[in-house]
Amino acid sequence: MKDFKFYDLTQKRCSDDISTLFPGWGDREAVAVFCPHDDDGLLGAGYAWLAAMAHGADVYILILCNGSCGYSHPEERDTIVQRRVEESNNAYRFLGIPESRVKRFNVDDFCLGAYREWKIPGGYKGVFEGVIRFLRENAVTRIIAPNDYREHPDHYAASYTASYAGPQAGDNIVADWGQPSRVKSYLKYSVWAELSPFEPPNRAVKAAWRVEEAIRQSLARFESQKLVIQDLYRMRDERKLGEYAVEVYRLYDPRPKLDLTPYKRAIADIDAGG
Repeated sequence: MKDFKFYDLTQKRCSDDISTLFPGWGDREAVAVFCPHDDDGLLGAGYAWLAAMAHGADVYILILCNGSCGYSHPEERDTIVQRRVEESNNAYRFLGIPESRVKRFNVDDFCLGAYREWKIPGGYKGVFEGVIRFLRENAVTRIIAPNDYREHPDHYAASYTASYAGPQAGDNIVADWGQPSRVKSYLKYSVWAELSPFEPPNRAVKAAWRVEEAIRQSLARFESQKLVIQDLYRMRDERKLGEYAVEVYRLYDPRPKLDLTPYKRAIADIDAGG
């Protein structure tokens, strides 16, 4: 049994070719998984980046928020951030991601929306420059971004960051931030909520149940989050499909070009009296 099968839900096609998920897949791929919080990339996108690793890609985990609000007991408040660092390092290491490929931006929870940009009031910097530098330094070719529809304000802000900073990494701007490097495709994942009804899932991965079991073992490293994500654990049971489990995504273009063809045709019809 193969560990991964890839689905184009729009064309209703199944394939063993990872290009279904990441179009034009090549020999030197680097995937950046944008995580609003440290466990989100596991909860919503694990199958996608594990498949990418299985197909030879370097995978990087970008954790934007520090988990400062993720404590379930008052006495944990002052230690939760460091504890989350240790837990997430253990969790990602279990699945083959070393600490050297985990990038942390350390924004407090529920604050990422204020830190999306480059320079912000008060003389501070947001995450924009750091994201651009990281994408360029590691020649990232694929971005996996979180859902921006009715999940969490940090999820929205992280999705915004991935979708707007990502294309800028390939532009000939801020030359001192590194050599421009183009991201070839973008995939959006859901942690728990529906994706936008205007942009529903159009791709899926069917993973062998052993892949799901490995992710559950990884998530178990987040001891401090047992009460926070217990419902999400139960939701994972709904993924089961025979001997497999399923995860859905949205392949999307963060910078779609304007096609004037239909508008020119409409104008010509009007001019012709149609």
